[in-house]
Amino acid sequence: MALFDIDILESRVSKYETNHIHMVVDGDITYPITNMDNQQYGTFFHEYIHYMQHMTTLFGVKICAMYNKMFILYRDYIINNETIKLPLELWKKHEGLMKFIDFFNGVKGSRACNYNIDAIEISDKEISDAKKDKKAVKIGIYDFENGLAIENGFYFGYMCIIESMAHLIQSFINDKLYHATIPYCSVELICKSIYSEISNDKKMMISLCFCSLMFDNPGVAFFDLVELSKKNQSLNGYELYKKILKDKSVTHMGKEMPMYRALCLFLDD
Repeated sequence: MALFDIDILESRVSKYETNHIHMVVDGDITYPITNMDNQQYGTFFHEYIHYMQHMTTLFGVKICAMYNKMFILYRDYIINNETIKLPLELWKKHEGLMKFIDFFNGVKGSRACNYNIDAIEISDKEISDAKKDKKAVKIGIYDFENGLAIENGFYFGYMCIIESMAHLIQSFINDKLYHATIPYCSVELICKSIYSEISNDKKMMISLCFCSLMFDNPGVAFFDLVELSKKNQSLNGYELYKKILKDKSVTHMGKEMPMYRALCLFLDD
């Protein structure tokens, strides 16, 4: 799987590959990195953020584990078979991989939206249904210019979280970048609608994104964490992150433990 950074204004496409080795950055690259201009460095850093999202969050580590299993499965097949029949699609015959891929497809959400977005509508019922069904959250949109109201305008999930986080961080380096609203600016849209007090606080929105990636359903978790932040408005983004890793627990190998401990064990595995 590749995570793409598509800058519409500059017609630039860069990507980070899930093998944790390759980052493909569109355009001329200046070395050393310290000599890059803001546009080059911002694009490079956007892709590096995706690497960090994979290696430093519980959801990201799960994705890493899944792809590592897939690499091993394909390598074993290629080594032990003289004839390779394409397409392989070996994951379709692996129960564990199939189960994870089905789950991931449910929570990943939208990569794009084909409508103009002037306003959004967020339903508590849709959040509740997404939590129950382990799906991304359906968001309604209004396109005033074309007189449209679309109930399923886009689905807020993993893709919106990771791309919004990378976009927000990149904007500290290059404030002239232009990304499509969905998925890159979806978190800002959500916050303007339900938590306007932080809609201009990039660091807090970044923290909420990062914390959401500690949960199995990042899109649903984002809304839960917004409510937690509202109840703890004295906490900045870093303090909120520390609180979540300490107070929230997960079950690993049959044992319940704080998130920070589970993350260490996941990385060791």
